[in-house]
Amino acid sequence: MAENTQILHSRLVEHLRPDNPLARAPYLMPPFNLTTPSGVTALNAEATRQAAMIAYIDNFELMMIIIIVALPLLLLLRRSRSIPGAGAVAHD
Repeated sequence: MAENTQILHSRLVEHLRPDNPLARAPYLMPPFNLTTPSGVTALNAEATRQAAMIAYIDNFELMMIIIIVALPLLLLLRRSRSIPGAGAVAHD
């Protein structure tokens, strides 16, 4: 989870540079700004939040795949049927 969050965070912020026209004022809302320390901190926090969300989604997807693959194994876990009357001892 932590490794996946770090990888996704680096992918999300790799294009957040001052020379990127999409990372400027009309596209970024006021708390996010690449020229002030508080704006960079806000962008980093948002990228971390989004990276964690994507990492959780990836982990749940992996768990879903494992469960789907393991479901057919449930067919092999049936209880053996006991023969009626086999446990009873005849008394004469």
